[in-house]
Amino acid sequence: MKINTNSNSYTVIYSAILVIAVAALLAFTANTLKIRQNKNKEIEKKMNILRSAGKAGDLEGKDKNTYIENEYKKYIVDAFLINTKGEKIEGDAFNTNIKEELAKPAGDQRLPVFVCNDNGAELYILPVHGKGLWGAIWGYISLQSDFNTVFGTTFDHASETPGLGAEIATIPFQKQFKNKKIFDGSKFVSVEIIKNGSAPLTDHSVDGISGGTITSKALGKMLFNCLLGYQTYFAREKEMKEAAERAKKEAEERALRQAQEAEERARLEAEAEKAKKDAARRRALREAEEAAAAESSETSTSTSTESQNN
Repeated sequence: MKINTNSNSYTVIYSAILVIAVAALLAFTANTLKIRQNKNKEIEKKMNILRSAGKAGDLEGKDKNTYIENEYKKYIVDAFLINTKGEKIEGDAFNTNIKEELAKPAGDQRLPVFVCNDNGAELYILPVHGKGLWGAIWGYISLQSDFNTVFGTTFDHASETPGLGAEIATIPFQKQFKNKKIFDGSKFVSVEIIKNGSAPLTDHSVDGISGGTITSKALGKMLFNCLLGYQTYFAREKEMKEAAERAKKEAEERALRQAQEAEERARLEAEAEKAKKDAARRRALREAEEAAAAESSETSTSTSTESQNN
């Protein structure tokens, strides 16, 4: 059967097939790109979490995806959600959108916590998100196990001014936060970003960016607002850790007392055994002396009798 390529039906069918083929190709390409884009976002997020804890800093000569995945599996030992009452709740911490959570009423918020363990030292990594001068700013802050001392930070931005507000993403700015405190005694104060050189720095402040005052203030506000929701969790965890430390100390003291008591009992038993043996030796010696004396007496009597008989 010969196909009439000049007919309208042929043109319609050919166009339909072409459109379907192109649409299928575009859909496949878009889906493939989306998968890659999502993977890239996942790797970038894991890298920022790790870098706030001082990890994943050696990418040179390595496959980025494999390296970050391995580092994340090695150091991030737990991830969970809490509510503003400090209670752990069900949910996926990694895929929770902190921006969306912060927009909810406090009672409905689900806040992620990531736990990094490096040779037994635990760090608690928390996401932060806010608004800068021109767009969103975000990042991660890691706290030591006292839930007060900052170990490290990583910040990024959508559209802050290069050389000014964009400096929040630089290592020199972020290094200032190390060992800063978010509590002044029992009062939550976060870390304040002050105008560069305007006042002496304290345990609760760092220098802002010259010419980037608005972004600096926005970052300080972001830290305060985001960490505020974790206060109850910090208090509960500190109380639990202090209780565990007290229990551990009491157990160690009890074990020490028991060891000392056991040692004292052993010493007394050893002394008693020694005294018993000494008494036995003295008794044996006395009996030997008495036997020798008796034998000597018998010998003397026998000699005297023989002399009389003679």
